[in-house]
Amino acid sequence: MSIKIGKSLKDLLSDDTNEISIGQKNTQCPNINLNNVLIKKKALSDLFLMNEANNNVISDKMQKDKKFEIYFYLLADEKEGNNNEQIIIDEIYLPKQKSAEDRLYIHIESIKELGQYISENNKKVIGWAHSHGKYDVYSSSEDNKNHKKLLSEVQNIISDSNGNRAKYIYSIITNAKEHIYASIIVQYPCGYIYQNDDVPLTIVDEEDYTDEEKKEKYIEYYNNIEKKVEYVYDQDQNNYDINNDDDNERSKLKNNILLKFNNTFLKLKSLLYQNLNEEEEENIKIIEQVLEKYDDLLLSSVSEVISDVSDKLIILLNDMNKKR
Repeated sequence: MSIKIGKSLKDLLSDDTNEISIGQKNTQCPNINLNNVLIKKKALSDLFLMNEANNNVISDKMQKDKKFEIYFYLLADEKEGNNNEQIIIDEIYLPKQKSAEDRLYIHIESIKELGQYISENNKKVIGWAHSHGKYDVYSSSEDNKNHKKLLSEVQNIISDSNGNRAKYIYSIITNAKEHIYASIIVQYPCGYIYQNDDVPLTIVDEEDYTDEEKKEKYIEYYNNIEKKVEYVYDQDQNNYDINNDDDNERSKLKNNILLKFNNTFLKLKSLLYQNLNEEEEENIKIIEQVLEKYDDLLLSSVSEVISDVSDKLIILLNDMNKKR
């Protein structure tokens, strides 16, 4: 059965379409009820340990409490969900990132590294998580924007007994008190996006680390956070998005253009997957392998072009500024 898209391609790629509805379902769309987030006990322990390590890294660096958020990807075995069962989170992945008190920036290299990691370890992305330090847990408007962006990049499809299908991701927010705020964001074939907030977190595997293993894991995560997370302090906030160094400006421009292209490209790819018919779905692995090779070639070529254009654009802007 193929999925029909309720809106045009132009509309689906617009930032102003498919707004997320929170707490209110669309009666015009066939609904699939997803009411809890599934996670393994060790993955939840990893999330708490990473959050604790992040808080302590911040305290050690600044000698005071600050709310520096940190971003994680929620991973699952690539075979999860193949039988129309809800996917279980079994791993927490920490990407390289910049962290400020009210924003996060994920390096473009980290997205490439994530792609390589999930390919080599037979994983897939089922959602994202972030910490709120020692503050309350809640989902902000910026979080909702990120829900929508990540939802467009994944292929987590679930079907019910009536043949209704939907795509979904999980979101988890935690803090130093190990409070949890979990959400499920679902997109239906009609284009409607529904966010089910503050849902229960269900542990499906009670096997956990021993106390000694948790100590070892904590040290590992503390060291990883020191290597992968760059904290942007108060005095640097004004320069967080603008850097006067030409090389950094060129690099940032290139990464922003490439990231925008990559996001749009993934949306198009998402539509392609959603419109596969039953016969094509049987050959999905072969299709994915072919597309992955094509992706690498395309993104490599685009990266070279964007790099060249970025260099020329920075030179042109500098020349224009000198003439003023």
